[in-house]
Amino acid sequence: MNDELIIDSFAGGGGASLGIAWALGRCPDIAINHDESAIAMHAANHPSTEHVLEDVWKADLRSLVGDRDVGLLWASPDVIVDIGMRMLTPRELARAQGFPDTYQLTGTKTSQVARIGNSVCPQVAAAIVSANCSSAVDAEMAGAR
Repeated sequence: MNDELIIDSFAGGGGASLGIAWALGRCPDIAINHDESAIAMHAANHPSTEHVLEDVWKADLRSLVGDRDVGLLWASPDVIVDIGMRMLTPRELARAQGFPDTYQLTGTKTSQVARIGNSVCPQVAAAIVSANCSSAVDAEMAGAR
């Protein structure tokens, strides 16, 4: 899968990308999100990724991908729900989601809460990617020996 692209659309807080990196040993090649603060937080934590500030529904994936193969396209929904109770601090929320304390939270407090609150739990993303891409990872490992 090293020569195939990994794309994270809805790259909000970066949880899916972190899980993908944990599972596959590399960050996504392309991350797409319509929100500037989401892209900024993602870029702070995944600097090797190409960041696209665009509505995922309007992004021209064909031009982004070109003639390269896509090995993984992560497409998770973007949802914010306010239940009217005390909100966790950004760091508390990040810890509850499974982000390490070294994960950089950027932007305003409101933006951080929105990004992390809408993020995919990195451990869940890692488990999904490992379960669905294990044959590709196993084949690469066997070829590297």
